[in-house]
Amino acid sequence: MSKRGITPPSVATINRIISSHGLARRKIRYTKSGIDYPEVPLNTQMMDLIGPRHLRGGSRFFLLTVISNDTRHAGVYPIPTKNSLDVTRSVVDFWKSHTIPDFLQMDNELSFKGSNRHPRGLGLLLRTALSLNVTPRFIPVGEPWRNGVIERFNQKVEKTLLLQEHASFDELLAHAREFTREHNSAHHYSTLGHKTPLQLDGELELPIVPLQPDYVIGERPKLDHSNRNEIHFIRLVRSDLSINVLNTEVKVVSELMHTYVEAFLLLNEHQLQIKQDGRLVQTQEFIMPTE
Repeated sequence: MSKRGITPPSVATINRIISSHGLARRKIRYTKSGIDYPEVPLNTQMMDLIGPRHLRGGSRFFLLTVISNDTRHAGVYPIPTKNSLDVTRSVVDFWKSHTIPDFLQMDNELSFKGSNRHPRGLGLLLRTALSLNVTPRFIPVGEPWRNGVIERFNQKVEKTLLLQEHASFDELLAHAREFTREHNSAHHYSTLGHKTPLQLDGELELPIVPLQPDYVIGERPKLDHSNRNEIHFIRLVRSDLSINVLNTEVKVVSELMHTYVEAFLLLNEHQLQIKQDGRLVQTQEFIMPTE
């Protein structure tokens, strides 16, 4: 409305109109499930893949989306494939244009992790993140709602950007950049005080440290062993008392049955630590090639 020269009504007025027409949602009382889920750490970015989708003429593409959990600053990157190089390039582009996070949270998509042939080998995205002192963080298998912030953002992408006509991949790139600029500068989040991501970037006391513009992704980025070099896995322990970490079944103690745990893979120590609510419950050897 502002872009059209129309002064929008206040939020209170909008709420009154919605309520008068019986369209206000009733609040549903939250009932705790009894299974505590770990909180998202400060300075975390979430990422996801949308697709495949098809351009007019049949060409296939994917969208790599990234968003800050704290400020909702986001990026949308069309890519021709979901291989590790295309994914990593998109994430690096976001870090150059915005900031490097402390944590990168994602689902268990194969191109994010590495390969099934070498399940304990670090893929390009993991190596790149770790080399820049970013801790990868994987949500539970089959629970996409644990990345709720980016899932809701993806719905907005589906209802706007993906409903546009894109005559070519280059046009799709241009539309994605336009959508990203509009979102970061003009989308007001009610849950964040009706502020835009760019406004929150300037108000929250989070470090804004963009990646150097001349940074080039290496074929096999080296890990700096002075960094913490950890990968975190959030897992639900079922009745078989096992969790999956990089295609490896890990048995855990019986007290953890039917609860969520965090498995911290310490690459420098070749060790896996199982924690719950910050409490160390179990430790075991987990050999990983890090060179």
